[in-house]
Amino acid sequence: GSLFALFIAFIQNNYKLLQVPEDVYFMDFIPLDVNLQNILIVSIFVTFICILASLWPSLRAGKIEPSKALKYE
Repeated sequence: GSLFALFIAFIQNNYKLLQVPEDVYFMDFIPLDVNLQNILIVSIFVTFICILASLWPSLRAGKIEPSKALKYE
């Protein structure tokens, strides 16, 4: 997702696909400012949240005996 967003920002900044009326705004396109520090912080935070969200279900699944789990399949 982050790589796709960086790609879209690169395309927008170089080819100016999203344009706005210059008579209404002081510029004719929407510039995208990419801050790599913010991308890194968000990526680390999201990864941490995903690990926390998967920790409880995996601990519960680890306590189930395989024979009991397969019994209900």
